[in-house]
Amino acid sequence: MPVIVFLEILIFGFVFSGLFGLWVHLWVWILGGRNGAGQTLKAFLYGLTPALIFGWIPVVGILFAVWSFILDILGLRELAGLSPARAALAMVIAVLIPLVVVAVFLVVFFLPIIHAAMMSSRMGY
Repeated sequence: MPVIVFLEILIFGFVFSGLFGLWVHLWVWILGGRNGAGQTLKAFLYGLTPALIFGWIPVVGILFAVWSFILDILGLRELAGLSPARAALAMVIAVLIPLVVVAVFLVVFFLPIIHAAMMSSRMGY
């Protein structure tokens, strides 16, 4: 069973990293990067390496995630041909939009459940 879970996580990680790299490329392209999706994916995946290797370590993993984010910006600057500001903007937009969507999803779907649970505990059910 642990081998199957490991393989599932590994496969999902590869697929998700590739899809998120394409999502980053969309924003790179919108902001003027014209060197192709291959260069964007290369910059994104190389930059992601520290977070993938050391991200599992508690507390220190956050530092490696920030380092990966900075490396992604530097990689996009070099390989996608963007200015540092546009590369940073592409990464910030690519990260913030999914975070906002997840936050809205959590509020819309879980707030009514929490509210109902609080109301039922008040009523003594």
